[in-house]
Amino acid sequence: MILNKFFNKFNKISFNNLIFLTPHFYSFGDCAELLMYGILKARLNNKKIFLLSPYNSKFLFGKKMSNEEILNLQSKYIYEQNFIIRHVMKLLVTIMLLPSRSFDRILNIFGKSLKEENVIPLVGFEELWCSEDEIKSGFSWEIVDKYEWQNQIEEGYDLDINSHKKNIAKRILEEAGIDLSKWYVCLHVRESGFRSDRGRREYRNSSIHNYISAIKVITDAGGLVIRMGDASMTQLPELPNVIDYAFSSKKSALLDLYLIKHCRFFIGTGSGPVAIADMFFKEALFINMDHWMSFYPLRKKDRGIHKHVFSKKLGRYLTFHEVLSDDWKQQNIFGNIDSNYVLTENTPEDIDMAVSEYLHCISSDDFSLSLNQQEVNMRRVSQSKAIYKKFNISDNSDISKEVFTKYRIASKINVKTQGSICDDYLKKYLHRPFSPEK
Repeated sequence: MILNKFFNKFNKISFNNLIFLTPHFYSFGDCAELLMYGILKARLNNKKIFLLSPYNSKFLFGKKMSNEEILNLQSKYIYEQNFIIRHVMKLLVTIMLLPSRSFDRILNIFGKSLKEENVIPLVGFEELWCSEDEIKSGFSWEIVDKYEWQNQIEEGYDLDINSHKKNIAKRILEEAGIDLSKWYVCLHVRESGFRSDRGRREYRNSSIHNYISAIKVITDAGGLVIRMGDASMTQLPELPNVIDYAFSSKKSALLDLYLIKHCRFFIGTGSGPVAIADMFFKEALFINMDHWMSFYPLRKKDRGIHKHVFSKKLGRYLTFHEVLSDDWKQQNIFGNIDSNYVLTENTPEDIDMAVSEYLHCISSDDFSLSLNQQEVNMRRVSQSKAIYKKFNISDNSDISKEVFTKYRIASKINVKTQGSICDDYLKKYLHRPFSPEK
């Protein structure tokens, strides 16, 4: 793509103190992840990232755009564009995207499309996790260790909403009658409506009804629960101290960020909003995890529980020890899992157990790991390395793309990982399989 080639040349200039970067336009999670790693790279190299984006044109994209307010966040590692620079650059990016996007839209009429890399600009993307020379020389865990990702991820950075936008968000909350004087938790449970993917990759979705008793655990402890999402979701019943914000007339891109930024902790599944929590370095509890390599509790105060995995070949559910195996096909690393595996949602009891344990960790400020948790973290790393020795993106894969993908995932795989799967979950399922009858 012309846009990528043009700005990536500027990124290679050694005396340039800017890193040009285009966050993913319609993937909420990828957008947040790219911004997070972009800031980490800027901090490491004592530079600033210059965020590039086109005008939000329905003709160009034909899809729901990710949260545009992300592009307005401020940090000492983000170049602050004035009004003129911002619109000149938006116009330039839009013009450079026009040929490929227009051709793709024409192909869409006939049920065809260009490859994503030909229509989604990824300026600065390929060097966030490794250099061009490191990709050419092949994957190496020594290179991964050199970047000290765990230290970078644990340290955090100064990403915030500017004061003007904060005042707007506060005013909207007042108008909506939402009182955030008490501590609150943001909750997001992925469903199929936002991406219209019902029947495809259903293992990523979960039922909000399984969370209701856990919601009461939080409200009984004195907290407020704010359910994030959009109006395509299943509506919650009326519950005390619960705001079904997904259906609020005041819902906005800005308020989405503000609520996540200021919550006490975030409860989420593998989808965009949990990546926003990661981007803001919020404490997080992951429920219904559908893979464990790139979606895992990384920071000291993060915890999670995995969905239950049924093996058709064995005719039974796997123990979590078996889930942490070297069969990468049970994970959705590249979008789908093998048909041999069926993922079953966490039960209401599983979720209650995880939320209760996490609230205890928060209130006692004790996030020390049990022997089971330490064992699982070590096994996760060793099994990830075993997977790396055998998996390919496809039989005819682009080797450089595969190496890059491995570096990207490896940034979240480290023996020093501080977060973990919830201890009570491991006591129950580490060496015993889930039984739906119980």
